[in-house]
Amino acid sequence: MKNYSWSLFSLVWAGLVLYLSIVHPVSVDGGEPWFQNQDKLAHFVFYAILGGTFIKASAQELKRSSPLMLGGSVAFIFGGLIELGQHFLTTNREGDWADAFSNGLGVLVIALLIHNYPKLFRYNPKAK
Repeated sequence: MKNYSWSLFSLVWAGLVLYLSIVHPVSVDGGEPWFQNQDKLAHFVFYAILGGTFIKASAQELKRSSPLMLGGSVAFIFGGLIELGQHFLTTNREGDWADAFSNGLGVLVIALLIHNYPKLFRYNPKAK
C-alpha cells in the first residue's frame, strides 16, 4: 500500500490555513502585538510549511516532474486565491498585498532552501 502521508498533511495544513484565513480573528486580551507586522511573519511561516509539504508530496508521492516548481506554484496560487477570497468573498476579513507578498516569500524561501540543501530536507525527486 502506498504511503500518502505528505499529501494528507498538505491537505490538512491547507485546510487549517483556509480556516484561519476566513474566520473572524479573535483577540484574546485586546492588547498590542509583540512586534509590528507580526502577522506577516505568521503568513511567511504558514506558507513556507505549506509550500514545503506540497513540494515533498509532489516529489515523493505524486512523482511529478519538477516537484519544486509544481509544489511551489500550487502553494503560491493558493495564497493568492486566499487573499482574493478575503477581499471579495468575506465581510470580516480583507485581502492585503503585504500578506500576499509574505505568503509568496515564504514559499520562495522554502523552495530555495529545499533546492540548495536537499539532504537537509530528505528531498530526492528522482527516487522512484
